[in-house]
Parts: sequence; C-alpha cells; structure tokens
Amino acid sequence: MKTRCSGDLPSCDRCHNKGIECVYPARDKQLVGIGSPAVERSFGDAVFEGASEIGSQSSPFFAEHLGRDRSHGSSTINSPLLTRERILKAIRAFFQYLQPLPSLAILHKASLLRLVHQDQADQALLASIIAVTSHTSDSSASDREIGSRCADLAEGLIMAEFKRPSFFKLQALLFVIRYRIWTGSHDDAVLLMAQLTRSAFALRINHETLRPSFYVQEARRRLMWAIYILDSTMACGLQEYTLCPITAIHLRLPAVEDDFELNNENIFDRLREHGPQSVRLGILAYYVRIINLHDEILRCKRQAMSSRSDFRATSSRFQNLEKDLETFVSRLPPGEQFSERNLALRAYSPRLPRYVMTHIWWHQCHCQLFRGTIPALGEPLPQDYLDHLGADASHEQQVKCLLHAHTIAEIFSSLLEIEGGTWTLEYEMAECAHSATEVLLVSDTTHRDRLGISAEDIVRDVTICLRLIRQMSHMYPAVTPMITSIEQALLPPAQGSLGNPKPLKFTREIVPKQFISRHTVLGNVGFTDDSPKLEMIPSAKIQTPIQPPEQPNVGEATLTPPEMPSDAHPVPFPVNEAFPSLESTENVELGDAFPYLESVSSAWDQMSLFQDPFGAFDEGTEEAM
Repeated sequence: MKTRCSGDLPSCDRCHNKGIECVYPARDKQLVGIGSPAVERSFGDAVFEGASEIGSQSSPFFAEHLGRDRSHGSSTINSPLLTRERILKAIRAFFQYLQPLPSLAILHKASLLRLVHQDQADQALLASIIAVTSHTSDSSASDREIGSRCADLAEGLIMAEFKRPSFFKLQALLFVIRYRIWTGSHDDAVLLMAQLTRSAFALRINHETLRPSFYVQEARRRLMWAIYILDSTMACGLQEYTLCPITAIHLRLPAVEDDFELNNENIFDRLREHGPQSVRLGILAYYVRIINLHDEILRCKRQAMSSRSDFRATSSRFQNLEKDLETFVSRLPPGEQFSERNLALRAYSPRLPRYVMTHIWWHQCHCQLFRGTIPALGEPLPQDYLDHLGADASHEQQVKCLLHAHTIAEIFSSLLEIEGGTWTLEYEMAECAHSATEVLLVSDTTHRDRLGISAEDIVRDVTICLRLIRQMSHMYPAVTPMITSIEQALLPPAQGSLGNPKPLKFTREIVPKQFISRHTVLGNVGFTDDSPKLEMIPSAKIQTPIQPPEQPNVGEATLTPPEMPSDAHPVPFPVNEAFPSLESTENVELGDAFPYLESVSSAWDQMSLFQDPFGAFDEGTEEAM
C-alpha cells in the first residue's frame, strides 16, 4: 500500500516508521516563501479534498505551477512566478506607490523583508503584492500579465486553505480584492469580501490584543481599518451589503507612520479608563473618520428614501451631519488644513495622497448630503421630504452641492499641476471625480450665477476631472467606462460652451427606492437569480408583479425578472441589460431606521470606550515619513 509523505521535518513519518534515512531535495533559492504544511502536502498527492479542484477552478495556471517533486517527496510549493528578484522589485514598488494609500498601508517593511530573506514569507501574500504592484506607473504590459497570473495564484492558495485563515492570508486576500476591483472583476470582489470579513472576525482582528511588539498590534489594527474602509466604500450605505459595521470594531485608531515603522508606542495613545485623554492623531486616523462620516451620510440618505422615514428627524440628522463635517475640518491640525502652501510642501512626499484624499472626501461628503435635492442626478429624496424642506432651502443645498463639486475639481487641478510628481490615489478618487462631474453637468444657470461660475468654468472643471480619471486608468483599468461617459456628455472645448449636455443614466436602482452610481462596485455587479427553474407553471402563463405585460419595442433589450414576494428585494440585474420597471414595488419597505442612526454619531462614539478620537487631543502632525 502506497503511503504519502507527511512532509514533516527533519524526517517524515513514513521514513521514521521504516527506519530509513529521510532526504529532501535542496530548495531552489530563487523561489521565495512558504505555505503551510497542510496545503503543501495537499498539492503533492491530492489527499486534501477539494484543494486541487479549488485551485484549478480559480485559475488553470494555479494547477499548472503549484506542485512538488513526487520522486523525492519534496513538500515545497514551487511557482516560477515567485522569483526573488521579482518579489523584491514588487516590495520596493509597493512601499513607493501603494503604502501611502490608507486602504493599503498595512505592511511593516522591516518584518516583511526579514521573512522574505529567511524564506518564511507567505506565498499568497507575496503573489498578491506582485499583483497589486503590476499596474503602477512604471509597469509594462508583461508586468500586468504576470500580475494577473499572480492574483489567480494568490486567490487559489487562499481558497485552498480557506478553512484555516491566517493573518498573512487576510492581508493577501485584501490585496486580491483590491486587484479584482481595479481590473473590473466586481462580482469576484463582492463575494470575496464576505470571506475576508468573516475570517478577520474569526481571528478577532477587530479586537485589541496584547502582543510583545507595538508594531505587531498596529499591523492588526491597520488591517482591520483597511477592511472597514473597503467595506464602507463597497456597501454604498446599504445595510444588506454591509459586512463590517463600525460597531463591530473595538480598536484604537491607526498610529502615525513613523511610530508604526520604528515600533515607537506613543504614550498619548495608551488606553485610558477615566476622563478625557490627549492623543496625537496622524492623517490616517483622520482619514478613517472621514470615511466613517461618508458612510453615515449614505445611510442617512438610504433611510430618507424609505417611505417609513420621519422627515423631521431625517432633516435633523442631515443638519447634524453637516455640523459634524464642520467640526471635523475645524479640528484638523494647522499643518493638515487644506491650502496651496500645505499642498506644495507635500508635493513630492509620500504623505501627499493621504492629505489630498482626506480633503476630497470631505467635499464629497457635502456633495452626498445635498445630491438628493437635484432630481436630474437620479437619486431623488421623497417629494414629501423636499416639500418639508421648502423650495428656498432646497435651492440653497443645490448651490452648496455645486460649490463642493467645483472645489473638488480645483483640488484635482492643483494636483495635476505638480511637475514630475509620482503620486498615486485610491481607486475611489476616480468615483469622486465622476460624481463631481455629474453635479457639474446638470448645474443650471441660476446656481452658477449665484457662485460666479461660468459655463466655460464648468467645461474646464469637467475636463480636469476627465484628465485625472484618464491618468488613473493605467493603474485602474476599471475606470474606463467613467471616461467614456464623460466624453459622451462633454461638448468639444472649441465650442466654448457647455450647451445642453446629453442626459446620462447616472444611477442604478439596486433595490427598490435605493439608487447607487453605476460606476461603483455594486453598480457593476451582474449576478443572476436562477430560482425560476423551480417553477412548475410555464413561464408564459405567469404575470410577474414587477414587469409590465406590454410587449417591448422591436430591438429593445429586456429582462423579465422572476416573480417574488412583496417583501423581497430583487438581486442586481446584469449591467448590460435593461433594468425592469419597479413601479409596482412601491409598497416594499426596507425596514425601520438603521441601527447606526439613532443618534448622528452614535456609531463612532462607541470608539470612546477605547480612545477619545475627536474630543480633546494635541494638535500635532505626523513626523516626516
């Protein structure tokens, strides 16, 4: 009977039982990284049920390049992609281009390189680093091809061991999800996000823990906050798509970069049980806060769109959120306030992306607060609420929305004017630029005159946003549809006038009465509900409650959704097909108020159990990175 090699060191079980010498072949020093023994053994003789199938289904390359030398019983997972030269190049690119991004600032450089040089780094993590760095500004077409294969390799390794999550696999999975979003694989990203979040909770990454080193604790915090940022931007304020609510995170805010890198625990960041505390917050902590405010605003809007919402209470929440935004910017240290001088000081610093994006999100939050009063944008608040608000107040909010969209374009203009800059922005900045463009394109003369903005200024602002998205398209191919939609709406600059822009389908009704931008992750998913196969009655005899019985026009794309109960939410329909009419689902309710909104900042206030983030703190900025 053939017995597989256990892969144990220094001698496998089989050789030990037979009393013979156990010899493993020498490892190829050009191949870096290790996998866990369980996975390594599984690829040798496919005894780990489902491992080979998961790998081959994820990518044909996965099954091709992950193997072992059967004749010598080697337990090393070898992939020709993971050469030492390629890995070190990718790590250098990561810390140059991606570590400055808040959602990816999760790696500790010294500890990672130590593991690499000792051949102990996790292979899934190494492959995912190669993947996310394959679209940076200095990458070639061959680099992007290798990056795609490494993304498949990393995902396959993670899925083969999904029952045993690890911290390094979570880091790798976060990178893989980001890569899928950047390259337009939105369906994959949505589903993988559920595994990432549940695995993080299973490892209790969302709770503080006592570790020997401060930087180890900080690495855990940064990973969890990165998951929160990703989930918040993906969920678009929809409760049913939220996997990582702020109330599930019981952590201190991220430390400043130098403290993380040099293992310097700031005494002001220690937990205190009584009284206010003074803390030194870096820009990364402020970034987390503005993302949280954006999430609260979206959730407030979702609640306002529900027919059960109390319009007076909703109006009060909007006002309080606007006050929270003003409080946020007023408490920024002087060095983090937005000004041309502060921007110039960071022009060639890795601190530039976090600084710029924090202020872009602040203006985007204001746009989100007021977009619902502009019917042309396709995200209308209920007419009863608008009537309660009043025509004058509604007009004032429309003007504010235009002002903040114009300011977003001006910030991007200042960024684009930096000569020789090698900055990188988050993928979501393209969404913010497109969102500002939508507001600019539907602005009317009354609003522009109120702000002293001409039609030529609008054309210039839209062109700036278009330039920014084009520049980002090299790293993020998924933004290409945004470029196309703006180009179709914008008249040639030679005409010198905005004229009447073509109407665009800005939003998508993903669930009844809930509209999201078509250029977000959720706006691009295309899952199909196959439950109609259970139906025993011929489909021709069924009158569905959400599809009008009239015959469509010749050549018109249609999609007949399945019949569903009155309290059900339809799944998103494929983006390349027409969306069915939902007029008959007006009685569908989304439920009572979201638990986050009982008070405006109640979700964030729970953080005070661990750290008083914005009560009283020293106005200090990060030291030079």
